Amino acid sequence: MNTLGLLYNTSNLAVTQFNNFPFKGLCLVDEQACGVNDDGIFQLFTGQRDSEIEINSKIVFGPTDFGISNPKRVRLVDIGCRCSGSLNVTVTDEEGRSFTKTGTTNTHLYIPEQIIIYGDRNVRGRYLTVTIENAEGCDFELLSVDVSLTILRQVRT
Repeated sequence: MNTLGLLYNTSNLAVTQFNNFPFKGLCLVDEQACGVNDDGIFQLFTGQRDSEIEINSKIVFGPTDFGISNPKRVRLVDIGCRCSGSLNVTVTDEEGRSFTKTGTTNTHLYIPEQIIIYGDRNVRGRYLTVTIENAEGCDFELLSVDVSLTILRQVRT
């Protein structure tokens, strides 16, 4: 059965979606998050992997014109995060041109850090999509994502 699970974080109003969610419900037992199904109660968030399988995660922002109709390109993506490894950042324009770059935290200790990804001059357009993915199933939490743009002159036809 393909089950969808939604987790709503009331402290920051973030929603997380889980595909193939194996639980019928969630509960707290001694302040520990647990999942409940026909086989019993299982403590959640106790490891980096789910049955020794890397947990791949992806967040997609866009496509967006950032409120500016002119063509643009990404100068840099500044990611504030807690991360136990590396993040891959892909920027794609409306014509399908893209670049992917990897940024790694310095400590891997899951403390707040910045990852800076520099843009590529060949990816430009009115609408851009920014995708952030974890590498090798690392655990991460986004604290902020700031995108600095270079605004280009409008081409008249």
